[in-house]
Amino acid sequence: MNIVQFQPDHAREILNGEMNIGAPANPKDFLKFVDEMVVNGMSFSGIVNGEVIGSGGIVPVYKHMAEVWLLLSGKVYKNRLTTIRNILLNMDKMQKEHQFVRLQAAVKASWPEAVRFASWMGFENEGLMRKFGPNHEDYYRFAKVI
Repeated sequence: MNIVQFQPDHAREILNGEMNIGAPANPKDFLKFVDEMVVNGMSFSGIVNGEVIGSGGIVPVYKHMAEVWLLLSGKVYKNRLTTIRNILLNMDKMQKEHQFVRLQAAVKASWPEAVRFASWMGFENEGLMRKFGPNHEDYYRFAKVI
């Protein structure tokens, strides 16, 4: 797997292809925010055999806190261990480099695989954010406080 700087076209490739299990039915709303997610040195994509299998990053909110985001294609399952290892290594590296004491993420409440994954990554569920999503869906606020 090659890790490269995230580009908005990487998200478009993932969203126009096969999404991972449980992904939102209409992920096109995500594209509205793609340009804001390009943070130099803090947003990356994993490429295998010329195909983007996942993108993710950290967007600083305050000096001490950042929002974590992740977008995975259905192809991630063939490379899941390498992908997870890279996510953990890059997230920890960025957290230490930028001295973030809080990383947080919004996770769709009706997506059990994503809720499980956030917990497995060491994030704690801080509660339900009602009608938070673009279509008024409920989301959980997950955070990893260091």
